[in-house]
Amino acid sequence: MRLFRRWKRRFVLTADLDHRHGKAKPTSGQQPTHTSWWPAPTLSVDDRAALFSLSCEVS
Repeated sequence: MRLFRRWKRRFVLTADLDHRHGKAKPTSGQQPTHTSWWPAPTLSVDDRAALFSLSCEVS
């Protein structure tokens, strides 16, 4: 998840998303696997961020 493009550091985040959070779809051709997410319009920015937890930082 890239919140701010000017950030130089990258992170791997995890979340358990279901239909209430919007639409999610595996992105083909990405290794390691990658999922695209279209958040529900009812979720605020804070609500979106609260769904995720930090898995690791990528150098």
